[in-house]
Amino acid sequence: MAYDDTWDWYPPAKILPTTLSVENFGPIAKAEVELRPLTVFVGQSDTGKSYLSVLIYALHNIFSGLSSRRTPFSHRELHPQQILDIDPVAPDLVDQVLEVANDWWLANELQYDEPEAYAAFPTWLPEEIIEAIGSVLERDALLARTAFAEIGRCFGIGDEVPKLMRHASSDSMSIRLLAKPSRRNPETLQFEALITPKGHFNTSRADDAITTSIPKSALIEVTGEIYNNVISIIDADAYGGNETTDRDSNLATEIVTDLLPASLRQIGGPLGGQAYYLPADRGGLMHVHREVVRTLIGAGNSSLPGLLRDFLQSLLAIPADRKPLSPDRGSEFAEQLEKDVLRGTTRIEQSDLGYPSFRHQPEGWTDDLPLVRTSSKISELTPLALYLRYHAQPGDTLIIDEPEAHLHPEAQVAMATFLARLVNAGYRAVVATHSDWILEQLANLVRMSRLPPDERKHLDGADAALTPDQFGAWLFRRDVAAGGTTVEEIDIDPEEGGLVRDYRQVLDETYNTWAEIGNRIAEREE
Repeated sequence: MAYDDTWDWYPPAKILPTTLSVENFGPIAKAEVELRPLTVFVGQSDTGKSYLSVLIYALHNIFSGLSSRRTPFSHRELHPQQILDIDPVAPDLVDQVLEVANDWWLANELQYDEPEAYAAFPTWLPEEIIEAIGSVLERDALLARTAFAEIGRCFGIGDEVPKLMRHASSDSMSIRLLAKPSRRNPETLQFEALITPKGHFNTSRADDAITTSIPKSALIEVTGEIYNNVISIIDADAYGGNETTDRDSNLATEIVTDLLPASLRQIGGPLGGQAYYLPADRGGLMHVHREVVRTLIGAGNSSLPGLLRDFLQSLLAIPADRKPLSPDRGSEFAEQLEKDVLRGTTRIEQSDLGYPSFRHQPEGWTDDLPLVRTSSKISELTPLALYLRYHAQPGDTLIIDEPEAHLHPEAQVAMATFLARLVNAGYRAVVATHSDWILEQLANLVRMSRLPPDERKHLDGADAALTPDQFGAWLFRRDVAAGGTTVEEIDIDPEEGGLVRDYRQVLDETYNTWAEIGNRIAEREE
């Protein structure tokens, strides 16, 4: 029977609640952060918020870019080793892979006469297949070299990834992804990466200083894409089930190769989608981006970190005649940001050298201005409007360092509400902030979700209310005993109001100083 590719009874894979765990990573001694649709990092400077944000961006590139058949912009400069050029499946796993594939093929044949055959289809990818996927990625440290090369690229340190270790002389640095099929079930390890100080670290070859693994107990949901990929291959060939041959080995390897993209996207959970990073110094970069492109991006030996090159290149990829994405959901949000916060519109003009020039037209003006003549607020937030209009789509993640930069408190509150609306529309966001105003408004929006819609409709931001499972805030705190930063989730305090954090201590100390000064002035006057 010819293969029928009309199967639609497997829904798309669900994004499982996923926790990112790191140890001895930069200034961070230990952190466990659940990646929710809106994930917020809070804490003092130099505690690792940006470190973790950049790591999240790199992991997005690894699980979405290297597994996707559409290469994201950030990987056009990556080394030529492709993750899909894999070694053959280990001989002891060939029979297991083909037995599973043949069981699926038989069920596919029987379903026309025996509809109950549907019950035989698994919900999760069998361990035999996952073990084979893990084996081909571990051989020759292919995934390890690829993953750490991307991490080193994003941080701008190349092969010197051990420099990210908190104590490179003795400790190991670990990165783990854990997922839950439901809130009640225990977390399951999806992916683990380790780097140890022993040996000579080199991302261009196998090295025992770096290891990555995908355990066979990892959760990979059987989707229509996964099921059809297996059936289409096994339907075109036959497996004898006797002594393993080279033909069988090639068939098993083809099955695993075709399963890799969808499997890696699922292993990454929310990290399996595209991500866009807006750095904290984006305003300055917007002013000089045309001048630095030729010297810093074009040069192969550029010292500019990869995430900043990605940021600049993504802007240069927007020609003046490029139309916004379709559907225009992102364009609607870009217009909303321009109306509510930027108070004007953005226009793209092409220069004689082919570089785009970004200009801003304030509300009520007939002429526009180059960004260098606008306020710092405009320079900081124009990239977000451009990303929404020309790059990002629902399901993608926006990683924003200090969204409050150069914004008046009123605009910071509006920015928090805008981010919540994005999340409710299907976008994801990771935000590192010092803004008390943004945190207070986000706490209001989460608490607002406890009210029925008709009772909150008169409140500011009622259409942007967030449920608790959409939002999470984590406090980065220096821990002397741990020898570095520890990270803990912070809750909304219904009594005191807002998110519990160390800002109130600073406010109390400032007030106490004010009161003491007043007392001394009164004593002198007496």
